Amino acid sequence: MADAGLHYVRRLSVDGDDYFIVNKGTSPVDGWVTLSRDAVSAALLDPLYTDRIGIAATRHVPGGTDVYLQLNPGDSIFVRTYSRSAPGGAAWQYLRTGAENARTLAGEWSVHFIEGGPALPKDYKTSELASWTDRDDPEGRRFAGSAVYRLDFDMPVSSFGPGGAPVQEWRLDLGKVAESARVRLNARDVTTLWCEPFSADVGRFLAPGNNVLEIEVTNVAANRIRDLDQRHVSWKSFYEINFVNINYRSFDASGWPLRASGLLGPVTLAPRNVVAPR
Repeated sequence: MADAGLHYVRRLSVDGDDYFIVNKGTSPVDGWVTLSRDAVSAALLDPLYTDRIGIAATRHVPGGTDVYLQLNPGDSIFVRTYSRSAPGGAAWQYLRTGAENARTLAGEWSVHFIEGGPALPKDYKTSELASWTDRDDPEGRRFAGSAVYRLDFDMPVSSFGPGGAPVQEWRLDLGKVAESARVRLNARDVTTLWCEPFSADVGRFLAPGNNVLEIEVTNVAANRIRDLDQRHVSWKSFYEINFVNINYRSFDASGWPLRASGLLGPVTLAPRNVVAPR
């Protein structure tokens, strides 16, 4: 696993082991990964989706067990192995994204600031996603809080089968996000994304024709702290501690560069096809 750029922790148990595996490399992992323990079977659990659980594809090899994993850079997965008995349940669905058929969701984004401070920046509309600190609005450059990005887009009827079910899965990729995103599609909560890759499967939320995508993005407080120190506002109120920087000098954020904030994109939608591990 280390050779593939995967990092992991393992917890031993009586009837198998639990692995938490993260792809900290720069390349996707899509293939067999060898665990140095014998197992009858293994289950996969997605830590970001409570309903994404399934029995993994496995095979026995000398000295261990192969488990088929698909992890993009930044992805993580729980692997639970069973040494005595195989649990019941549906098989894990392995999907492969058709990146060459990815579609950029273009159009006019409406950006509405909903909470934060010290004051809400002005709402705006844009066809090009960029940091809200780049706009000609001084409040945007010192704002810490949340804004909702809304976009209307169409899905062709050919993307759906009988009864309106998606012909295949669809992967929504938000591109660059600063710093976290809560995704809603057609007024239904999809997921909250707080780390790379900022992407999610959204097939069951899509509909033929018009769709409404809402992404609530929250930045970090760095720009607001920078502004407070630039204006010499007293905000460091702590008990029994001196607030210092990493070099044990008086903390001062006034010289920090502006930190990008908001949805930077590009936002894409790509088909995903079911594949059988080989």
